Amino acid sequence: MVYQQEIHVSTQGHGHMHNLTDEVARAVQQSEVRCGVVHVFSVGGRGGSGSIEFESGLGTEMREI
Repeated sequence: MVYQQEIHVSTQGHGHMHNLTDEVARAVQQSEVRCGVVHVFSVGGRGGSGSIEFESGLGTEMREI
């Protein structure tokens, strides 16, 4: 079984991040798939996706890197 859902977000410039945890969890629940893999990706040359523990202060720490 394959399930696909798009999540659209807008950024406010360099270093702007979104926590997609709730949106991805909602998509998984709506899919009714009980065993599988979630694939998250970003379309375009200026976007990106990654997996990191989203906690307070993360934005500041990432800009320092």
